[in-house]
Amino acid sequence: MADTKTSSLDSPLIVGIVGKMGVGKDFIGSALATTFREASFPAMMLALADPLKFCAMREDASIKSEDVFGPTKTAAVRQVLQQVGGRERERCGPDVWVQELLATIALHHRRDNALAFIVTDVRFVNEAKALKDAGALLILVNAPIRNATCLDREAAGDEAVRLRISSHCSETESDSPEMKELCEEKIDNDPGCLPPSNADAGLYVIAFKKLASQFPKDTGIAGDAVKQDVSPTIAVVSLSPSGFEF
Repeated sequence: MADTKTSSLDSPLIVGIVGKMGVGKDFIGSALATTFREASFPAMMLALADPLKFCAMREDASIKSEDVFGPTKTAAVRQVLQQVGGRERERCGPDVWVQELLATIALHHRRDNALAFIVTDVRFVNEAKALKDAGALLILVNAPIRNATCLDREAAGDEAVRLRISSHCSETESDSPEMKELCEEKIDNDPGCLPPSNADAGLYVIAFKKLASQFPKDTGIAGDAVKQDVSPTIAVVSLSPSGFEF
């Protein structure tokens, strides 16, 4: 069994994935986390929306775990999540979810020796800024075709529902010029955007070498631990897309 890396870093590596619904944020986050784990580098996937999903389940007994944590959501469930998230932001302040996330990251870094955290649902500018202040790297995922497909599926032909979902602030802020300025990397994730040699692998392109270079040599992540058959800024990860929302 490979040795698990440890580090004397005061703060863990945080990667925030930004993008609209259905663009492949969870899939890319899973691929990145897998890449770290295969290098024996403890990594965790987290989401800003995780705690609000539990809130929604407590408030509405008809909402089950698979409804909010599954690969797809109905328009009704998404509306409940947007309402709960917005209500708590108004009640407790706009940073309520990101402060809870950062506290969770600190806890798992200290208690479980996790060194990398992949946050798969950065949607608001204030949350992106808070993550940047904590040293995070932000990756923008752009996939208008996948986003439109997801919108069509959830709206099921109802244009009013489609407009309600697409115009919600959680969608519009993630695509704002200010958010794009905060992102250091961009992944174009629509069909046909991948290099031809990797088209059969599915997703993806991950800014792994750049992330690894931020760590001192004693982590064992830099240098030889990173795949050598990729460009200086990306690593290609091959995973089955089954079970992830696009």
